[in-house]
Amino acid sequence: MTRSSFQKGYVFSRTTEHGKVHVIRYRVRSVDGRWKHKAETVNSPRRKDAEKIPAERLREVNRGLKLPVETSFEQFSGDHWETYVSQNLKPSTQASHRSNVRTHLLRCCCRRCSTSQLLWNY
Repeated sequence: MTRSSFQKGYVFSRTTEHGKVHVIRYRVRSVDGRWKHKAETVNSPRRKDAEKIPAERLREVNRGLKLPVETSFEQFSGDHWETYVSQNLKPSTQASHRSNVRTHLLRCCCRRCSTSQLLWNY
């Protein structure tokens, strides 16, 4: 039986030339099951505001949800990437990106490698 994990994260303050910021640190599971350290800078002078962010990020980790699964690039581009493109880019840019992915990326590597392999090799 796998031991369950509970984290709160770690928050510390840092003074920069632009003022006081907080840095949050926590760990997340990678695709291969190992822990990966993450650090983010929060531009908030209040520590309470910064402490809310790791709680949100770690909610899924502390619940013990499934590990991320490896997907093919074809599945990733059809699901996650297409949603991002349709919500955040102008129509002409959408058409350009879709054309580039369909013409260059999907033809050469969609069946040969997974998303993580593609990103590491890039």
